[in-house]
Amino acid sequence: MTNLTIQTQIPFIHLDRCGIVEVNYEPISDPVKTGLDTIRNFDIARCVGFPSMHAKIHYEGSGIRSCFGWIQLITDYQTKLDNTEVVEFDVDVSQNMRRLGVPFYSYGNLPEIYDPPNNNIGDNSRLKWVADTFLTTMPHRSNNDTVGYILGFRWGYIEHASELNLPVEIIPLQVTDATYWNEQLKLFREQFDAWNFVEA
Repeated sequence: MTNLTIQTQIPFIHLDRCGIVEVNYEPISDPVKTGLDTIRNFDIARCVGFPSMHAKIHYEGSGIRSCFGWIQLITDYQTKLDNTEVVEFDVDVSQNMRRLGVPFYSYGNLPEIYDPPNNNIGDNSRLKWVADTFLTTMPHRSNNDTVGYILGFRWGYIEHASELNLPVEIIPLQVTDATYWNEQLKLFREQFDAWNFVEA
């Protein structure tokens, strides 16, 4: 198992107030702490060694200033059993949220985001799973009902088919700039066309 435990602090300014996002990023050693034991018929021992990501917001603002959203885009770099390569993109939301047309992984007053992805390889021989996680504004009269970029970071892992018996490789966390957000606007607008996503 990759030995990687990182705490990253990402500063930001929003509506004239300072804040910091604190990201705890580490391999899963105790699967019960992930809450995955609540899933029926899932062997939680299989998630040991995969990454978990937990981000919290510390912010000087209050009231409507402290309303934020988290949007997460997943890119799957798939190597098929016949060695063909496929790349797929998708906004990471539950099926219920998608049916309602909601693009946020979480949102609210100083919302947190937690994600322990694992065992997504499917019928591939290799999977590179990459998350681009963005802290965003929430639509309000103060910003003309727009969803905009505040900060972002990238993280993920590489897994192999079980018969290869290779360890999970955790991708180091990378703080990203507004370029990454702007590159995804076309996809966000296509998948969630009721929302007004703006360029950073």
